[in-house]
Amino acid sequence: MIVSFSLIIICISKDMRILLAEDNPINQVVLRTMIELSGLSTDIVSNGREAIDAVSKIPYNIVLMDVSMPEVDGVEATHRIRKMDSPAKDVVIIALTAHALCGDKEHFINQGMDDFISKPVTRQSLLDCLAHWQYEYDLKYAEKVENTDKFNHQVRTKQEPLVEETTITQLVADTSAEAVPSLITCYIEDAKMRIIKLATAAHVNDYYTLKFEAHTLCSSAAAYGNSALAQLCRNIERLCLEQKYDQAIYYAALLDESAADSLLALEQRLHKGLTT
Repeated sequence: MIVSFSLIIICISKDMRILLAEDNPINQVVLRTMIELSGLSTDIVSNGREAIDAVSKIPYNIVLMDVSMPEVDGVEATHRIRKMDSPAKDVVIIALTAHALCGDKEHFINQGMDDFISKPVTRQSLLDCLAHWQYEYDLKYAEKVENTDKFNHQVRTKQEPLVEETTITQLVADTSAEAVPSLITCYIEDAKMRIIKLATAAHVNDYYTLKFEAHTLCSSAAAYGNSALAQLCRNIERLCLEQKYDQAIYYAALLDESAADSLLALEQRLHKGLTT
């Protein structure tokens, strides 16, 4: 499915199983509304003990875990989940906290969590996070299926088109010829900002941000038919995941030219007009 919010469109599977562990009823309503408005659904529990019980019974893809909850808090619930003698112990757990400080990310990861979102949560930050961890899951699954020995990642050399016409046609069918121009304009604006963030991350060797921004741009570029740009971003992310950072930086240096060509080609395609 295609989920639209703020400036960008991100692809998230409607089959993603999400558990929200949050004791505040108001926050429950707000987060559930954000999730449901995006075409997704979630189960809700009110404390860490209920979260542990739910995870043990249902194969969730992601748990949104409030850090401060009664009975059993989010950190202790995470500890207990990680000790489970079942595949449930590997569920992605995202910390939700209103007390995000410098160093908190490392703290929560050291406690067994995978990531965190600061409160108040915005729909953009929430969907960015869901899309990121969905792709992490999909990548691990693909590695397992494609090679039961060792999955030898190679940077793909296949030449992808600057604009995939079938994607544009499908986008028009999914929305409308009238809506697509404004959607593409929003995408182009967001892509330009992400290119700057990618360049900055590469310059200061911030590999986490480089990987995250490459993944997010890959998702939106693919949604708008910028296949060559999406492929380049996918390669950068793979290299970061493999900790081949020198190669990732090398390919990141190619982004400016690739993005300029891709976005220009998309603008030129838009000027040709769209039909339903």
